[in-house]
Amino acid sequence: MLSNIKTPNVLLTGDININILPKQTNERYSNIYLTQLAFYGLIPAIDKPTRKKTCIDHFMLKTHKRWQSFVFDELTDHSPILIAIDNTKKLTTQNNCYTKTKTDYKSIMESLSNIEWEEFYKITDTNEAAAFLIQKLKTTVEKYQYIRKIPSRRRPLKPWITAGLIRSIRNRNKLHKILKRSPDDESIKEHYTNYRNLFNKLIKIVKKKYYETQFAKFSGNNKMTWKLIKDAGNLVKSHKSPGSLLNLKENYTESLDEVNTYFTTVGKKLANKILDKLNTTDSHLATKGCNGYGSNFIGPEFGVGVFKFDLSESKPESESESEAVSEVWQKRDVLFKGK
Repeated sequence: MLSNIKTPNVLLTGDININILPKQTNERYSNIYLTQLAFYGLIPAIDKPTRKKTCIDHFMLKTHKRWQSFVFDELTDHSPILIAIDNTKKLTTQNNCYTKTKTDYKSIMESLSNIEWEEFYKITDTNEAAAFLIQKLKTTVEKYQYIRKIPSRRRPLKPWITAGLIRSIRNRNKLHKILKRSPDDESIKEHYTNYRNLFNKLIKIVKKKYYETQFAKFSGNNKMTWKLIKDAGNLVKSHKSPGSLLNLKENYTESLDEVNTYFTTVGKKLANKILDKLNTTDSHLATKGCNGYGSNFIGPEFGVGVFKFDLSESKPESESESEAVSEVWQKRDVLFKGK
């Protein structure tokens, strides 16, 4: 059963009746029990007696989160046990507002120690006693748990960027502003250039060490390895649902026709825009553009065309035509479709 559990947090609890206290594990199955659970990453979260001098009520825990366990005075022949696992996200984004949840554990312990538990011991029903205890704990924790907004100067831009790097980024930006105010000052320019180059080298070193550590940490985890590769190569892209395109018109058919019309006419519109800017026709532009050297332009009425101008041989007659042809040259490999 444990081999089929894939979650990172596992808690096994109960009255197991196997004593696991150190130097008292003389029971037959104690070592087998602890070794088997340790094989799956579960370790004891309680090392205090829960019944007389034995620890037979267990919390076997597997987690990377913070936790703390408690053993209370004997209520029956067993001592009540409690475990608290930190389940709060340290950094959350709510409406583009970065917040941090902070828990005052010291105040919680002091508050719990000051609670009068006489009413709790008078409850005879097990369910009522459990509900009472849960409510007291929940109220106390909520009272001493705070959500604070993290200022922009302390927000981590990337997981590998430290607080020191953030300060260096601010210093670099300040030096750049000073340089912009005095662009002819060679000493300021040299100081900014040296600082920027050193900072860029430092960022590369820190980033490299971070990913080396992470890849070593998740060497056997293919899922996390690919996630790191995408993160390091900036390959993580947000995929937005195209559902909004289906609501352009009253029904799906008309919406799809609208989308198809847009993409099938984008080439024609681009060509007509260039012709309007040149104040000429496609045939005239083609003649001016090729000059018999193999360059060609296919107008929108041909359906498909490729811009391929040889500007080294073409000599536009006006400045506006020169700008337009330059624009075409930059888009020389754009393939467009017309009706």
